[in-house]
Amino acid sequence: MREAVRTESRGEWRAADSFSARMRMGRLCGERNSAYSYLLSLGFVLVLLPAVACTAKEGASAPVGLGLVSSDTGGEDAHSQRVGSLEAGPERLEQARSGRWLMQSFRFSNGLTAILVEERSAPVLALQFWARAGSARDPEGGSGCAHFVEHMLFRASDAMKDGEYDRAMERHGMDPSAMTWFEYTTFYLKAPSWQLSDVLELELARWTAPIFSEALVEAESDVLLRERAYRVDNNPEGILIERLWQLAFAEHAYRRSSVGGREDLQQISAETLRSFWKQHYRPASTAVVLVGDFETQHALQLLEQSFGQIGREDAMPNELGTPLSAEQRCEPLPKSARAETVAMPIDTEMLLLGYPSPPAASRESVALKLLNEALFAPPFGLLYRELKLEKQWLAELEGWVGEFSCRSLWEIKLIMKEGVSHREVRRTVLSTISALARDGLEPALLERARKRLRLDFVVRRAELDSLAEALGQAWVTSGRASSFFEYEAVLQSVGEAELRALADDWLGASRLTELLGVPHES
Repeated sequence: MREAVRTESRGEWRAADSFSARMRMGRLCGERNSAYSYLLSLGFVLVLLPAVACTAKEGASAPVGLGLVSSDTGGEDAHSQRVGSLEAGPERLEQARSGRWLMQSFRFSNGLTAILVEERSAPVLALQFWARAGSARDPEGGSGCAHFVEHMLFRASDAMKDGEYDRAMERHGMDPSAMTWFEYTTFYLKAPSWQLSDVLELELARWTAPIFSEALVEAESDVLLRERAYRVDNNPEGILIERLWQLAFAEHAYRRSSVGGREDLQQISAETLRSFWKQHYRPASTAVVLVGDFETQHALQLLEQSFGQIGREDAMPNELGTPLSAEQRCEPLPKSARAETVAMPIDTEMLLLGYPSPPAASRESVALKLLNEALFAPPFGLLYRELKLEKQWLAELEGWVGEFSCRSLWEIKLIMKEGVSHREVRRTVLSTISALARDGLEPALLERARKRLRLDFVVRRAELDSLAEALGQAWVTSGRASSFFEYEAVLQSVGEAELRALADDWLGASRLTELLGVPHES
């Protein structure tokens, strides 16, 4: 993991192991993060975005879930079940077990979802709110709106003056952070378990009535513009990644940067931000994820008394958010290759390759993660070993698989060493990928990748904040938090035939988007 780097905006941003995770989470996503912390240690998250119908192939529907691990949704009886002695307690939606971890999810009468996992080994908990209010819902000409609202929720509310929330959290010894991406905005923290009630009280105070005054919006606009400059405008990799997504998607909202465009950020109004908050920050589009040392009935009572009271008068329990506009629906797979060259103030050539990646709630997505691990993971990935260790052509080589409700991108980053041309590197990578449909992967390479990904899953499940993150992301991308627990069984069952089919359907030459950065001529 890379150490976080302080920004000029609201705190620090986290960096992840991979280039793409770092770039998206740090530069293409809006993020307000804490000092010397890491991306996978998410703690308090809030995400609002509707479940989206996706295409695994043109004209096909994406599966709702992976469906290989038993999870008890309980049918009609479970939906009528009440928890404990609460008069208007939440409905139980599902429960699923993986190892010793039992996940239960509930829906309150105002539509709010709660995803709970008791883990009593230490007096600590991870609290996350996942809100379906990501940048895919930014209004036309208003890129960065979701990111801007995320920042404003750290400012003033009817219950707290500007800066009071941060000072209160500091007094409690906590370090809250947030992030905006395509499909969600997340707010997250870790806390001692005995402070759960205090934390919920603080969060409720800023959630129910944030202030969008012209003065506060103008002040925060400067922060967002500096963040934009740091992460994109003054960073060659940020520029290339942003342009890669714009080139890969003709109309879909994924083509817009979550950080926001400079002109849009300068022009966005307080009324636009207020309208976005009213429209998208609704209980029925929000999941509270709580993992750690608590008692389920007590946690449900606290949530019922706080967030469960929001918006009762117009609750729509089955609402998944406002309808998607045309540009937000999933875009068909590309039928022709797309390429662009950009002259930049860099010393060596940089090549980004983007193939479509399947929707997260699909077996094809797991197959692509296996393939990415087998080819690019250090130190044993096939192309990592050949291009970086043996031939020593590359300064950097990384791959990242996008995991969203719709098909997104499998990104491959290649940064040449001084004096090395991208042409031979490109030929080697593309020929290796194109041969997969015919030859597949060597069995030993495939099994090594499978074991490494299974270890990653086990570690992620064992850590409070990363488990909470995984459950929240599963809720956003598949509609079921339990689909995360199904990942291990799918990983074990994906075979050589599925990898070949993936390569044939998703990774052909006509599917490729590429962006080449070349040094400015002297």
